[in-house]
Amino acid sequence: MSVLNSASLIRPRHPRIVSFASPEAAAAPERILSHLGFWRRLRTKILHLPSTSGDADARRIYDFEPTTLWGPAGPVEVFASHVIASGWRTSVEWVVVPAGDLTRSRRALIQKAFPLAHVVAWLGASLGLPIATSCLPHGTLHIVADHFVVEPVDRELRPVPMGVEGSDVLLTALRLRTFPILRLLLPFRARLLPSCPCGSALPPLELEGHDGDLVWMADHR
Repeated sequence: MSVLNSASLIRPRHPRIVSFASPEAAAAPERILSHLGFWRRLRTKILHLPSTSGDADARRIYDFEPTTLWGPAGPVEVFASHVIASGWRTSVEWVVVPAGDLTRSRRALIQKAFPLAHVVAWLGASLGLPIATSCLPHGTLHIVADHFVVEPVDRELRPVPMGVEGSDVLLTALRLRTFPILRLLLPFRARLLPSCPCGSALPPLELEGHDGDLVWMADHR
């Protein structure tokens, strides 16, 4: 099965997207859909809601009847918990979240709340294109290898063997001619995998976390 691309989020019926993104990133769904030429043709509707703070916000989402939830996993998790508690029967088909936010426990909760939905993770770095997107149904991240080279490295910036978790990632962008990026250091803890059951030729990547989310104690715990 091929890796999911942005066009896979488009359904023949009119998409209704709830965007939990920050104000700076709120236009991302419009930009992607407009670039693909689907924006006006499918009459896509988007509800921008940077957070879910209570029953009133949840009611707005219920009334909107979304087909897609888009944004950080935190607000999606809050809404998923509300769905489970309320017993709402959902029409959500897609949940699209950053891979760095999607822990195993969050994925399990989101899948419980939206059992018919595809949970899609993507890895980005504000470069306009995703570095990696997850395949279906395995959920494995696959590097967009015709645009990016991803190198997991240790703390001395030495490449680690296949299957070994690195402390950081070096990113090279192959198609950015105006502002080339060569081995940019990103604080992602990740490992390259030899293959994925989906059969895609794009390199599979397992993301373990983001060091920016960690607090180091004096005893290095």
